[in-house]
Amino acid sequence: MSEDEGEARPGLISARLLAFMGEFGAGSIALAFAPSAAAMLAIAGAFLAFEACCLGLYGTTPLKSLLGLKVVREDGGPLRLWDGVLRTAAYLPSSLLWLGFLSALRREDGRAWHDRLAGTRVVESRERSELESTLLGAGSGVLTAALIMGWLWFAVGAGVYADWKKVTAARQAMRALSRMQEEHRLAFGRYSENISDLAYMTKDWEGFIAELNAVLDLDRDLEMQTGPQEYLIKARARDRRRTPVVVRGPQRALTR
Repeated sequence: MSEDEGEARPGLISARLLAFMGEFGAGSIALAFAPSAAAMLAIAGAFLAFEACCLGLYGTTPLKSLLGLKVVREDGGPLRLWDGVLRTAAYLPSSLLWLGFLSALRREDGRAWHDRLAGTRVVESRERSELESTLLGAGSGVLTAALIMGWLWFAVGAGVYADWKKVTAARQAMRALSRMQEEHRLAFGRYSENISDLAYMTKDWEGFIAELNAVLDLDRDLEMQTGPQEYLIKARARDRRRTPVVVRGPQRALTR
């Protein structure tokens, strides 16, 4: 073990954060486009094998090297292949709510759970300027904020937005049924309680029913009530809350 390696400074936290998010972000994107579960397993296996081999053979990965980082054994010596495999496998417990990575912030040596489990530490592989350190800190802060916002979007926002779109589509479908009730009354002198009567007025009966059923639960929740001069249509959207949607008629503005 050389003196330089033994006295190497702990890797800059911001650089380590960028390296982790860059490497595992690329892996996550690849997994998102996997066509099957088997493909996901193959991609995950290839990614972990690449990570383990890079660490075990070279002590770094392409992105870590670019960011001026190197992984060494606890005593400062170079990693062996087994060390790379063990450290990569230790990412699993360390990734639990990111607790293993956050623990590095509380230690002087900056060692995360996976480093402590594998007997490794991340050190600076080169000198870095003050400007580079500042830029790395700003970049890691921006990327962390973006990841948090993205997580919140997928955990909460995406579902809310999807529900809103489904309810909006359901209301549009109800307005379409209202227009067809008015057209049915103009054609036959009465409103109809049968969805099939309205569907048969279209050029594509099956397509009309399929489009309606995509946004409304026609089998369980569609209710059509009619009188000589009025009608009421009740249904539920296909969102998670099964939001009730109602339309009453006549809709004078829709008559011809």
